[in-house]
Amino acid sequence: MFLKIQINYFQTPCAIQCFGPDKAAQGSLLSRPINNSHPRRRFALSPEPGTPAATCVHLPGGAKTLGKEESSEGRGESESTMEKLDESKFEQRLQLWALRIPRELASAVTRLLRSGYLLDKPRVKPVVEDPESDKNRLVVLSEKIQNPDLSDIEEKVYDSLKQICNIDVVPYSLTLGYSYWSADHILKQILPAGVEVPSSFETIAMLHI
Repeated sequence: MFLKIQINYFQTPCAIQCFGPDKAAQGSLLSRPINNSHPRRRFALSPEPGTPAATCVHLPGGAKTLGKEESSEGRGESESTMEKLDESKFEQRLQLWALRIPRELASAVTRLLRSGYLLDKPRVKPVVEDPESDKNRLVVLSEKIQNPDLSDIEEKVYDSLKQICNIDVVPYSLTLGYSYWSADHILKQILPAGVEVPSSFETIAMLHI
C-alpha cells in the first residue's frame, strides 16, 4: 500500500495533501517519516485514528499545516483536525508618499518618474484612484522617497515635474496582504530553518508500507 504526499504549487499558498491509505491503516501511521530523494525534504505524519487522510500532513519542527478544516469521521460535531494559517502574519504595511495630480496628466508624470522614482512592486499599480476626487489620480512614489519635499528626487527631474503640474504630496499607506505573496514566499516563512522549499511545481513522495 502506498501513501502519497503532494505539494501543489499552482495554489497560493501551495496545497499540501495526503492521499490514501484506507481508514484501517491510518492509526498505524503515527510519526512515520517520509523522505524523498533530497535528505533535507522530510515531512512527518501525525494523524489521529479515524482522521481523514487528506488532513494528515504536518510540517516538521512544529510548523503549521496548510489546508482547510476537515471533520473527523465518527464524531458528533464538526471539529478541526488542522491548525489554521494566520494570514495576518504575512501582512506588510508600507508608508509611502504619493503625488495628487489631475488624471489627464498621469501618463506624463509616470513617464517622467519611471526612472526609479515610482513604486516598483510586482502586481501593484503605481497610479491609483484618489478617494477624494474622481478627477484626480495618486501617483505612488518609490520607497526610497522619504521626504515630502521630494528632496530625494534629482533636481532636473523635479524641475520638469513642476512644469507639468502643481506638486501636491500626500501620504499613502499600502498593505501587501496574504494573497499578494507567492507560494514560495509563504512556505519560506512557515518552514523551519534548514528545510528547503521544493523547486519543482509539484513534489510527490511515496511511502511503501
